[in-house]
Parts: sequence; C-alpha cells; structure tokens
Amino acid sequence: MAGFNQVGWDAMRHSLALGMLNVALFAQATTQQSMGNHGGPVPHESSPPGGPPEVQTGNLRRSLHAVAYLDGQMVGGSGTDGNGAGVPDYASEAGAGIVAIMGTNTGYGLFVEIGTSRMAARPSLAPAAAEAQSRAGELIAAVKHG
Repeated sequence: MAGFNQVGWDAMRHSLALGMLNVALFAQATTQQSMGNHGGPVPHESSPPGGPPEVQTGNLRRSLHAVAYLDGQMVGGSGTDGNGAGVPDYASEAGAGIVAIMGTNTGYGLFVEIGTSRMAARPSLAPAAAEAQSRAGELIAAVKHG
C-alpha cells in the first residue's frame, strides 16, 4: 500500500477537521431544536427540571456556536454567534491536532446546563453532544472531499 505524501496527508487532516465541524454543527442544531419556543404575550413558565430549557429571550439559543481547528488554526465555523457576539478564540485550547468545539458564550449557559444549588439542571448540550457522537462516523463521512 502506497503511503501518503505530505500534500495528501494535509488534505486528509483538513477533511477530517471539516468532518469534525460537521459533528459540532449537528450538535449545535440538535441543541437549538431541543429548546422550547416561548412566543407570545403569555407569561413565561419554567421548563421542567431535567429537560431542555424553554426559550425566554432566545439569547441562549442564539449564543450557541460551533468551530473547528486544525493545529490551532480555525478551519470552519464563524467568528460570531447568532447574537452577533464574538465567539471565544479557542486556539490556545485547541493546540496541535484536530479539535471541534460546540458551546455557548453566555455567562449563564453552564448554569442552565448543570444546574445550581437553587435551580435544577436543564441539560441540552450534553444530550445533543451524545447524539452527535453516536452519529460521528456518518457525519464525518458526509463531508465532500476535494
């Protein structure tokens, strides 16, 4: 079996990084879809503990973002979230290799996800990430190469 030359190796790694971005984008979309949609003039009611959060303002849902890095350089995703806020520069955490990140840049997203001493968890990120992980092979393979 013939080995990869450097150009082939680099192209394969870039395609894999884009495939990982596809996994992160799937998790982002799944998270956004899981969140209820409060719309209308009726007062907001909290979502049931243990289930995904209901949307009050839409800020949390719009703050979700997905990015991918290859050796510390962003290869996919956007520099802003759906609110127009800048997405954190994860390059220092990404380091060498291929990294895909999906998350929120709100100050309260983690508290909604895992709960606090005064509020039960309303997870949406972790269940979506687990579903994306279970489908990672097909999501990576779906990336068009070339």
